[in-house]
Amino acid sequence: MKHIVATEIHIRGLRQLPAFMNHSKHSLRQALKSEGCVYANMSLRLPLVGYTLTVWETEEDMILYKNSGPHRTAMQHIGALSYRYRTLSWQGDRIPSMKEARKLLRDVPFKIIKS
Repeated sequence: MKHIVATEIHIRGLRQLPAFMNHSKHSLRQALKSEGCVYANMSLRLPLVGYTLTVWETEEDMILYKNSGPHRTAMQHIGALSYRYRTLSWQGDRIPSMKEARKLLRDVPFKIIKS
């Protein structure tokens, strides 16, 4: 079984979009190079919603990624870029599509970020 993580991030506004995309690009590259990463992808949908989907060999591999490098830097700036997000982790034996991940995220409550 693989460790799967899907995230939905609502961007504060158009002014924050370039910084969000830059952090996302660097975090995606980091994930793809990280030990234990099986799959990593991101997408942007209007109005200003970013999605990520990563699949890991183990939860420990994901935690090492999450707490280091560009992803850690991005998380330090999340309050300036986003006002709410939701994330879901689960164990699975296949890589879900982004559409499947977005559907699963609908039932997850948002975490509100105070700026």
